[in-house]
Amino acid sequence: MIDFSNVDEITFNQLKEVLAKRGRLPIRVVTSSMEPVIMAGDTLEVVSKTDELKKFDIIVFWRDSKLVVHYIWGKNFLQGVSYTTRSLEMPNHNELPVPECNILGYADGVNIGFWTRVRLQLFYG
Repeated sequence: MIDFSNVDEITFNQLKEVLAKRGRLPIRVVTSSMEPVIMAGDTLEVVSKTDELKKFDIIVFWRDSKLVVHYIWGKNFLQGVSYTTRSLEMPNHNELPVPECNILGYADGVNIGFWTRVRLQLFYG
């Protein structure tokens, strides 16, 4: 596992390079924004984006010099491709769009369950 807490300067491009070489990149989640699907302290295996991303995929992206884990709520096509994301902590709040180039990858083996998807769609869709 790579411990990012001991690294003073790490760039998003360096993370992409490590992911490309290894194929997977373990990261530790430090916030509760995706609970109960992903708990603070959990380790995620990030895999490069290989397929078309879709609603409810859990992605890892770069914002404000840190990695963020949220789920995709929508896809935007103005000025290139970007994604609207949300956290489970605030499912009615759209975050700023994430440009496709800022996506590191997706969380492998982790997904939002069917009934949670239904609830999110009914109450916040």
